[in-house]
Amino acid sequence: MTKKITECYRGINELLIIGGVLWGNNLNDDFFTESHGVKTPDAFWKVIIRNDRPIDWIIPNSVDAKKNRLDDYIVTIQELELVTGRTSLKTK
Repeated sequence: MTKKITECYRGINELLIIGGVLWGNNLNDDFFTESHGVKTPDAFWKVIIRNDRPIDWIIPNSVDAKKNRLDDYIVTIQELELVTGRTSLKTK
């Protein structure tokens, strides 16, 4: 969903892109736990930093997550750090 934004910005400036998954307690979508021993992530997060200006998302891993709703998933760095427990996401 964020690929087009990444490609547009990459043509303008150098980017720093980081991301990861968020594991939760939603057992309803863990279809591969028994067969493969792998839980399904509840959400994905991504940060695109361009010119020390970040765009941050937490995107739910659900059928409701649509590319035309990408703005609905924008969060602040502080919100993302709180959810992920990471503090190294800040720009300089």
